[in-house]
Amino acid sequence: MLESSTHLLHDLIPTLEDFVNKIGTEYPQKKVLDQLTLDSELKKIEVGITECRVIDCIERNKPINAIKISIKMNITKSGISKIMSKLYRKELVNKHYKEGTHKEVYYTLTPLGQRVYILHEELYTKIREKYTSMLKDYADEELVCINKFLHDVLNTL
Repeated sequence: MLESSTHLLHDLIPTLEDFVNKIGTEYPQKKVLDQLTLDSELKKIEVGITECRVIDCIERNKPINAIKISIKMNITKSGISKIMSKLYRKELVNKHYKEGTHKEVYYTLTPLGQRVYILHEELYTKIREKYTSMLKDYADEELVCINKFLHDVLNTL
């Protein structure tokens, strides 16, 4: 490894750590939660980011059962069960039983759950627009490199 490469890596590693920490703990989750708490009715029920992601999954795949949510989101079945219980108590989801049986439960969003979904989607659309605007400044070869790099980072986490 060249001395210049060693110096670049020395500078890059702390930046990468800061990036991963910021993405993992603050952005864009913090912006979504801040926006949700501006809605007085949603503020009362305290919707968390994982709950927002489950709501998003339900809306995009409706009707859906807990097992399919678990698979799509890579969350344990017991974890999804706990989240679904919270969402049901907060009146964000409806339960529907499969015709002819009361064993298989499917979920759809209530009108309040729809509000959370719409707000969540609007915020992420704005975030994606910012990313797109920023990435327009890079050449195709650089975008390929950035994409490979981010995939490699994700695979190491």
